[in-house]
Amino acid sequence: MGFWKISALTSTFRSLKVRNYRLYFIGQIISLSGTWTQSFAQGWLVLDLTHDNALDLGITAALQFLPMLMFGPVGGLFADRNSKRKILIFTQTFSLLVAIVLGLSVTLKFVSFFVVIILAVSLGLINVFDNPARQSFVVELVGTNDLSNAIGLNTVLINLARIVGPATGGILIGFVGIAWCFYLNAVSFLAVIIALVLMRRKDLYSKPPIKAAKNQIRDGFKYVAHKKDLLVPLLVITVVGTLAYNFQVTLLLLARQSFHLSSSASGMFFAFMGIGAVIGGLIVAGRKQPSNRAFIVSTLCFGVLITLVALSPNVIFGEVLVIPMGTFSIFFIAYGNTILQLRSDPSFRGRVMAFYAIAFLGTTPIGSLIVSAVASTFNPRVAIGLGGVATFITGVVAGLYYKKMRDI
Repeated sequence: MGFWKISALTSTFRSLKVRNYRLYFIGQIISLSGTWTQSFAQGWLVLDLTHDNALDLGITAALQFLPMLMFGPVGGLFADRNSKRKILIFTQTFSLLVAIVLGLSVTLKFVSFFVVIILAVSLGLINVFDNPARQSFVVELVGTNDLSNAIGLNTVLINLARIVGPATGGILIGFVGIAWCFYLNAVSFLAVIIALVLMRRKDLYSKPPIKAAKNQIRDGFKYVAHKKDLLVPLLVITVVGTLAYNFQVTLLLLARQSFHLSSSASGMFFAFMGIGAVIGGLIVAGRKQPSNRAFIVSTLCFGVLITLVALSPNVIFGEVLVIPMGTFSIFFIAYGNTILQLRSDPSFRGRVMAFYAIAFLGTTPIGSLIVSAVASTFNPRVAIGLGGVATFITGVVAGLYYKKMRDI
């Protein structure tokens, strides 16, 4: 039994044996903790500046992700044409500068809703190039054999950051002021920049970037459209990304308006979801490559749990329920991400992952406006429930398609 446990543990963390991935993992967990601290603080700042206006919070999130919706394929093609490592060094540096400017705007008291919007859009433009490069860089760190494991561990670090970030943000806001959330994020970017610089380029599983040619963005659309094993998961992710995965808006509104929690208590509400997500990431990391069946089951369970969170009668039930919701959210994300990367030709992987980013993040401008409008018209519970029901129905439809095609 002891040997089995050691073997399972070794399998779960096997990607960390790779030096380049180990550097990336350490740098990302520090940087992402700062990013989640800033994300929580930005939402709190918007609500303070707009006197708890849910629609303005949704508008901020929408504008931050609008560039991905508009220019995502350009970022994906840029990733296919250039060194992903170099792209990430530049994007992380520019993100650091945005965090400093946001912190200074608060410290020097010239912050306004308009300033926050401008800086949010700036981050969105950076993310157009950062996200496809970051998503498709993972396979260059570990190769295809360990890709599922590396993606699982990535979700662990993202959600460890989701635990640490909002909790840190809530404490900093309460004790030293909101500006320090942005300064902390700026410093955290140095960790991932240093990690990228220290990587051994000869150990990367990278292929030469594609050469520039005409119609390469159109070719990317045609490639996905003719591969149903890519198109179906992308459509599912689009629906979930639009209507369900707006937790930076919906959970904050639920915590602040429905449960009337303080900044620190609201941060802990996000942290409970992060705990569940870490559990999910560790489970994914220990498993083999996902199947269509696993992807559909995770979608259905995710939808049910989102709906139950919307119906939770008090904060205790809500905090308990967001733990398994976080777990199944990671099953959904990791399985979808892995399926897309493993089934993509390397020459198209940057563009495919750009479409993934559009489906998952680029839809936020539409989704944030929808859920914030629903929350303003009715209440946050209805907005969350809308996402849960939509996720479940989409999972049913995709499952029936796979069953018809005998691919499940």
